[in-house]
Amino acid sequence: MKQKKITKNTTKHPKVLYVLMPVILTAIFFAPVLGFDLLNWDDKEYIMDNPLLRDFSILKLFTLFWMGNYHPLTMLLFTLGYKMAGFNGLFFHLVNLCFHLVNVYLVFRLTEKLVKNNLFVAMFTALLFGVHPMHIESVAWVAELKDVLYTMFFLLSLNMYLLFVDKGGKERYLMSLLFFLLSLLAKGQAVVLTPVIILLDFLRKRKYTRSVIAEKIPLLVFSILFGLLALKAQQAKSALSYDMILPHESYLYGFYNFILYLQKAVYPGALAGVHPYSLANAGLMYVYAILFFLFFPAALWITRKSRPLVFFGLAFFVVTISIVVKFIPVGEALIAERYTYIPYIGLFLIVSLFFSWMLNNPKYKAAGIVIMVLYMGSLLVPGYFYLKSYKNSETYWLNTIKEYPDYWRAHFEVALYFRDNNRNEESMDHLTRAISLVSPTDRRDQVRLHNEKAYMYIYRFSDFSGALEEYQKVYEYDSMAGNLNLYLGYCYSRLHRMEEASRFLQRHLSRDSTGLDPTRDSTNAQAWYLLSFSNRKFLQYQEGYENLGKAIKLNPGLDDAYSQRAVLCIDFLSKPEEGLKDLLYLQHKGYEQKTVSYNLANCYFRLGQYNDVITWCDKATSLGVGKGETSYLKALAYDRMHQMTEASANGQAAIAAGYPVDASLVKKWKLSGGR
Repeated sequence: MKQKKITKNTTKHPKVLYVLMPVILTAIFFAPVLGFDLLNWDDKEYIMDNPLLRDFSILKLFTLFWMGNYHPLTMLLFTLGYKMAGFNGLFFHLVNLCFHLVNVYLVFRLTEKLVKNNLFVAMFTALLFGVHPMHIESVAWVAELKDVLYTMFFLLSLNMYLLFVDKGGKERYLMSLLFFLLSLLAKGQAVVLTPVIILLDFLRKRKYTRSVIAEKIPLLVFSILFGLLALKAQQAKSALSYDMILPHESYLYGFYNFILYLQKAVYPGALAGVHPYSLANAGLMYVYAILFFLFFPAALWITRKSRPLVFFGLAFFVVTISIVVKFIPVGEALIAERYTYIPYIGLFLIVSLFFSWMLNNPKYKAAGIVIMVLYMGSLLVPGYFYLKSYKNSETYWLNTIKEYPDYWRAHFEVALYFRDNNRNEESMDHLTRAISLVSPTDRRDQVRLHNEKAYMYIYRFSDFSGALEEYQKVYEYDSMAGNLNLYLGYCYSRLHRMEEASRFLQRHLSRDSTGLDPTRDSTNAQAWYLLSFSNRKFLQYQEGYENLGKAIKLNPGLDDAYSQRAVLCIDFLSKPEEGLKDLLYLQHKGYEQKTVSYNLANCYFRLGQYNDVITWCDKATSLGVGKGETSYLKALAYDRMHQMTEASANGQAAIAAGYPVDASLVKKWKLSGGR
């Protein structure tokens, strides 16, 4: 396997065919993504629920962290995409795919420069980059726009730097520097470009004169600055995971992951959107760590002079993957397929050099063809099926569950998807499964899961006993969790256990006794509103009236509070004038017109405006209020106006509708001229 045979160009076909082949095959492979949806895993945060997209501000884009990252250029493209296409999944998938195809071309051009125009090596490296299953996540997941975007500028920078080294020209160096900066603004992982540039210098056998060293200073400054920004962004999101693994363990995971990523380049094995820490085999971790120290240093040392391209490919992989192998633990995944998007270029170069050597050697050509076909088949077949898992959130998470059935978050996320699509029974099944998989000592996740299950019981099944049971479990894990006392008070209130409801609602309100926390205004308003029902139950009508006033003051848009206050004023406090104001306000807003119409009729009766009673009773009847109730109220109004015939007729209508009417009233109406 001599270097000169590897780099010798023996191709006989036009160069354009070698350029187009990987691009076209990659486009065909990824064409299905154009029919895929956005996912509920980061796509929501980046697009559907991202306030920065709607409240556009260049200042915010360049000064805020988002999702544990500093990537203003990526956020700018998301914003432009939203302005152009809204939440159109086709548009965002098309953007990702286009960037990926550009990257396939740029990998071809970079490899072509490295191997001195060996078009087969350049083509095969680009093809592997284009269709390898470990790269599917970066292309098919819209949230990974940052991956394909930063890679484009990363590769442009490398290509321009090689042109600068080979042909000179200060403008080429400055363009390389500009592309590096753009890559950093798209994703912080681009900081590894500086050591890659040094590897290119080694490959081109550049001597490190003062001028060559000076070239590296801006690169080094950019890498340090954006590296610190990336760490700060992760800390701001609390994404660093020292609570999951101890610092000394992170090194063991790091060396383990080096070998695991190397293994998956050859044979991907399990493919999933998330690879949890449970993937790690405790017995193999030490073996893999030993393999790392045996393999990588030896391979680099052996190839540094005799096989410089192999050395470059291996060193490229080590350098670019080193910042994401969990030496600094980030997130809850052991490895992430998207992290291989750039690092695997080095390994693909080595694989392509190997096949080029076999195909150019008559002795091994036939075996080389067979091995190459089998290798590509081992990538394309599982990749074809894995790509389908990105169609929507259901397929995405069910595939993760297939690979890691005991990973609780996959069950939780698919439960949220089923909830949002009104598949409530399936949602509850996966929530129950998720709860069973989370350790009882993991209080934070237990609280989150039980809260979600309580939500389902309330809003999807109207099962307040079930919700109460879930909130009681939350209480066991964290008695001060969020608005837990409010939720407990709400459940007890709906179950008509008013004494317990009152106790928890008061406890919720006592947590903000100063009234100076505006973020709690909405929940406090709800608490005062619910507390009024307990007041009513215990005949504390004036106190209930005052509590409803507090609710309205904190949340003037809480229409239910106006409605309940009107009822208290009319039926219990002899304040029909105040009740009328609330009802007219609600009637103007269009709030529950059926209820408001009947309550207006009742209010006008208390005010002695009997013609208005008739009008609003007829309105209420037309909107679906029971004819028995409205007919009875009309009968009373006609009675007060001494129109006994109409009073008797409406009284009979009320009786016919099953409404209980006082027999003495019926008799009175008949004796006074009614039927």
